Amino acid sequence: MIKPATRVIRPEGIPPAEAFGDGNILKTAHHFSVHFLQSADLFTSLSEGCEEDYSDSASREIKIEHRGYVTASIMLSWSFIEATINELYWATKHIGSFKGLSSEAVKALATISEDTKTLDRYQIALALAKKNLYRTDHPPYQDVNLLRLLRNKLIHYEPEWVSGEPQKIEKQLKGKFVLNPFVEKVKGSPFFPFKCLSHGCSEWAIKSALLFVDDFNSRLGVEPKYNIARTSLNLTLKQKGLEQAQRRFY
Repeated sequence: MIKPATRVIRPEGIPPAEAFGDGNILKTAHHFSVHFLQSADLFTSLSEGCEEDYSDSASREIKIEHRGYVTASIMLSWSFIEATINELYWATKHIGSFKGLSSEAVKALATISEDTKTLDRYQIALALAKKNLYRTDHPPYQDVNLLRLLRNKLIHYEPEWVSGEPQKIEKQLKGKFVLNPFVEKVKGSPFFPFKCLSHGCSEWAIKSALLFVDDFNSRLGVEPKYNIARTSLNLTLKQKGLEQAQRRFY
């Protein structure tokens, strides 16, 4: 029986067939985290365009379009976080190595249950790499955990009674971003799911996600695999800004 050749194929392209040698079966695996990041960035930019064209007479269609862009960006920002760590764990199990991790750490990570929660997987990876863990009540962990909560409320949406009191999610996200101009002043419009779904929210979501994953890679001491796409992003965090943020985290 011919043993398949194992090679991870990334978005840059598939290597020539001769790279695998004669008689081998091509076996590929793709990283998709960068596509989630790029898509979140695209929808964030589109939501900004809707708000820039805002007027008191904005059509119902524009408001629906805007809400769709923001919702998609929030979901995709979290998908970027989840896919990034899933790709790391996949490499430890199927490739048997990952830059920045010792062989002992790789072996240990390969045994971690797939049911482990996403942010816990980041903490476990840092612990096994003998790096500083995140403080859960401080950025950048705190912000991506709020992003997770917001994403889950959208994905698993359930109606809720709204009174004059602020909603729990409103208290948690207060001051994080500018509210939706289409409904901000509409009497009786609740924070969630209407006022909070703004360009500001989508921008906060992708920046929080990118800063968190950048910081994780920095703690491991590795270059992010998505750096190839960084220059094309509209909302890329500058390295100086990242370094300043990191000094606050440690």
